[in-house]
Amino acid sequence: MITIRQRPRRKKKRVLAAAAIVVLLLAGLFGLFFPRVSPGRGGEEGGKVEVSPPRALIVDRSSRVLAETRPVYSLYARPVKIDEPEKTAAILAKVLLQSPEELLIRFRTEKSLVWLAQNLSPAKVAQIRALSLEGLTLCESFQRLYPLNALGAHVLGFVNEKGEGLLGVEGFYNDYLLLPGENSIRRRLVLNLETYLQYRLEKELAYLKKKTKASRATGVIIEARTGAIMAMASLPTFDPNRFWQAAEEELQNLAISETFPLKPVLDPFLEILNSLEDSDPLRFAWALGFGNPTGVDLVGERSGSFPPSVTNLGDLGDIRVTPLQLARAYAALVNGGRLCRPYVAKEIVEGNRQLLLNVPACQQVISQKALEGLSPQLVASGYSFGPKQRLYVAASAIPQGSPKLVEVLLFTEISDTAEDFLTRAVPRVMKVLYATYLHPPKAFGLAKKVTIKSRSDLAPKKKTPRLPNLVGLTLREAVERLQPLGVPYRFRGTGVVVGQSPKPGTKIEKIKECEIILGQQG
Repeated sequence: MITIRQRPRRKKKRVLAAAAIVVLLLAGLFGLFFPRVSPGRGGEEGGKVEVSPPRALIVDRSSRVLAETRPVYSLYARPVKIDEPEKTAAILAKVLLQSPEELLIRFRTEKSLVWLAQNLSPAKVAQIRALSLEGLTLCESFQRLYPLNALGAHVLGFVNEKGEGLLGVEGFYNDYLLLPGENSIRRRLVLNLETYLQYRLEKELAYLKKKTKASRATGVIIEARTGAIMAMASLPTFDPNRFWQAAEEELQNLAISETFPLKPVLDPFLEILNSLEDSDPLRFAWALGFGNPTGVDLVGERSGSFPPSVTNLGDLGDIRVTPLQLARAYAALVNGGRLCRPYVAKEIVEGNRQLLLNVPACQQVISQKALEGLSPQLVASGYSFGPKQRLYVAASAIPQGSPKLVEVLLFTEISDTAEDFLTRAVPRVMKVLYATYLHPPKAFGLAKKVTIKSRSDLAPKKKTPRLPNLVGLTLREAVERLQPLGVPYRFRGTGVVVGQSPKPGTKIEKIKECEIILGQQG
């Protein structure tokens, strides 16, 4: 049995998709570098600075934090309300570790508002509040942070300083993630992603991309039975904490936007088609979702293409699909003939309440009788369709006999000798990924979930923090070294650091206060 769906409208031109990404990027840059100030009463100084709203947490299936919002403080001044600019500059310079002369120049400007410092530490915020200086206002805003940096970047997307989600789940679920007041602290968007599986996928893709000299590489892993996306990666990638530094091609999620001819992986689909009573290739292709977007909950999906020239069995290889479309169709061959909508987000959790966002939505498109005796194995092949347009694509259902995962890897513009290497390497990589899915490292099976600060935290051991060597640094540089460690300090003298107590290498937990001695070097 084949379920027929209507032929979709033609896809939008690729240039429009690229233009949309550029517009989103520019919008994010505008919000990032230009804080908005509006008239009105706010704080003690009679001005209101508009800030980005808080957003809910994004966590993986094991509740590990992938995106969070932290309060940050900035300091600005209303020069016209500062009665004693010289005194204020002298006092404030000691806290901000800035030159009194520079601050005085800012205080004497004709501008109505002057920014003095951003991203202040909690200790400095407390010091400034205790001073109660006229004409100064602390502004609290919220900063979106991604503790794992580039890991899972294309799935997550990013947020500009206005609090607008752009690309990925940040864009797709923007309204769910934007919350008033304290509700954002209690709400979490739970994804199907498994952090370490995502890490392994990105690591293996990077290795294969380098060995094959491919210009682009992408991979997607979904649950065969439900369509839940366990991992999705694209290379080149970007760091959502610094999205403004990314090039246009780095922002593209190739798993849902890169299209390629179906021809290299057509064999298992032809095997099914030949066993059907109604073996119309067009009906078969539509039933498997080719030429249609999958409906995945990510921003930027392309529909692929269904050329008008496709009229018979021999033309099916000309259909262009995305890696996610291929994974979805391949899953239908091994899950009993059901075509499932892929999805990233599982649920919203707020306190004890759970809101299911995506329930597996599957449609029977191939009869189970037609699938009897079929056991699709790894299908992989290279393909050339123009100068320097050589690709390699692989799809597999793992394990054989009772598949749980469908894995698809795509490498674009590979070297002439890369196909033989990939033919040997890809089966090993797919087995490694499945083994990671079954047996994630113990470090990721913690009873108490913790926020992973960076990729370096994937290492099993954590070093004991110790006092760094401050000699030779300026006072500002020394303080910047101490603040992340939470070490109280005091200093005496002028110049650069010529001594410190306790000595470098002392365990942080044993330090009550660090004395910084300044003087002339040499």
